[in-house]
Amino acid sequence: MTREEIRACVKKRREDASKIQAAEMSARICERIVAMAEYLKARRILCYAALPDEVQTGGLLREILRSGRQLYLPRTRGLDLEIAHVTAGMKMERGAYGVPEPVTDELAQISDMDLVLAPGVAFDREGNRLGYGKGYFDRLLKD
Repeated sequence: MTREEIRACVKKRREDASKIQAAEMSARICERIVAMAEYLKARRILCYAALPDEVQTGGLLREILRSGRQLYLPRTRGLDLEIAHVTAGMKMERGAYGVPEPVTDELAQISDMDLVLAPGVAFDREGNRLGYGKGYFDRLLKD
């Protein structure tokens, strides 16, 4: 299958899942994340604010903040992403593609992160990621 065929297939499967199924799957994924050794060791975590058809991260974002870890979210700037520090109650605004982005001047570098949780259309068993095709996270993670 080509990348576009995989994206179309996964999109169809997401559309076919009920909202309850999607919420349950998101909760299971987030529970597994917080139990991972990589998460438990991490102090600075780059995550993402989910769009409706992605793994929902709202509870995970709250857990990261509650645990005393530092939370970062990506913001689009042109064709690139920058990494913005997030605090509880911080103002968010809609950025590119309707993704919620933090309103702050406190930025970090990818090399500062202990753990990166990136959105994607699909992942294989080895952890390889197929993104949405615009290359934002690919450019951010290339180094």
